[in-house]
Amino acid sequence: MAGFWRGKGGKQRPGVSADFEHALTQEVLRTERTRIKVILFTLSLLLAIFTAAYAISPSSIERIWHGHVPILPMSAAFVRFAVFELSVLRLLGQRLAQGRDVPHARRYLGY
Repeated sequence: MAGFWRGKGGKQRPGVSADFEHALTQEVLRTERTRIKVILFTLSLLLAIFTAAYAISPSSIERIWHGHVPILPMSAAFVRFAVFELSVLRLLGQRLAQGRDVPHARRYLGY
């Protein structure tokens, strides 16, 4: 498998420059930050619409959910999710400001 990364004639290919790697890392972190913001906004909007619809017409929502509307468990799950994503958003902001990458072990935990 090591031969796969070699160029013609068995010579080692030059690696990616440190500047390119740093720029790529910063762009990946910015993209992750945007993704988190979009997910938080979308889920907040959906929860707000669902809660407003239930407040306006609970019978319609209960008919859709077949009688039991799990607003409290949904809200509790949303709060836990939001706290996690906001902590990741904070970490990404700090790392971008410092010009550093996220630790590799942290990537496997969802950043």
